[in-house]
Amino acid sequence: MNFSENSVTPLSHPGIERVGGAGERRAAAWLAAPSATALRALVLGVLVGWPITAVLGEAWRSRGASEPGPSLVAQRAALGLNTVALALGVVGIAVPAGTGLAMILFRTDLPARRLLALAVLLPMLLPIDIQATAWLAALGRRGWTGSLGLPIELAGLAGATWVHAMAALPWVVALVGAAVRSVEGELEEECLLAAGPRATLWHVTLRRSLAGIAAAALLVAALSAGEMAVTDLLQVRTYAETVYTDFAVFG
Repeated sequence: MNFSENSVTPLSHPGIERVGGAGERRAAAWLAAPSATALRALVLGVLVGWPITAVLGEAWRSRGASEPGPSLVAQRAALGLNTVALALGVVGIAVPAGTGLAMILFRTDLPARRLLALAVLLPMLLPIDIQATAWLAALGRRGWTGSLGLPIELAGLAGATWVHAMAALPWVVALVGAAVRSVEGELEEECLLAAGPRATLWHVTLRRSLAGIAAAALLVAALSAGEMAVTDLLQVRTYAETVYTDFAVFG
């Protein structure tokens, strides 16, 4: 559906006013009953949050430290901060960007949007280590930007966050796009007539897609916290690598 201003009929017509009133009543009824959204968020939190909590708990109780230096508690705290910072950074980049792309691809009349959607979603088929290698070849210390003398370099936690966010972007677009496509068109039409395109996007389309956005955020956080190929390439220590090392060494 195109949220163009030109597609909105003036509200002065009596019939339009009646339709607008019905749209406002339906929107108010939906806003007054958030229990369904809360239930979906709770289920997603249990399904995704419990495995993450279990892995972090096992890492905290793991035997010994894999390297000398700071105390065991300090090492675990640093690993936890790195893991949380990585997950939050990836969610903060991928979810807003992916949501915006999903709205453009599935709720506008953008020319060639199907071709653009295919280009956005295709990277889902590539393993993340291949994507990381491509990003490092372009923006790494010995990449194209380095050979050109440009002060751009993917390194450390910021570089790992960027690579993970770009790898997660197609998944966010797919999940949010599915949620956006499931929004009732008649409800959007009624809100368009009553309040205009901006209010429709904010109060109907985005709010009705909250479950898909929340699912995308949880998935992205879980994948970035549990993956270690990118962080290993960029020399960032996280819980995932430590858990793998402890199990490999101690069994």
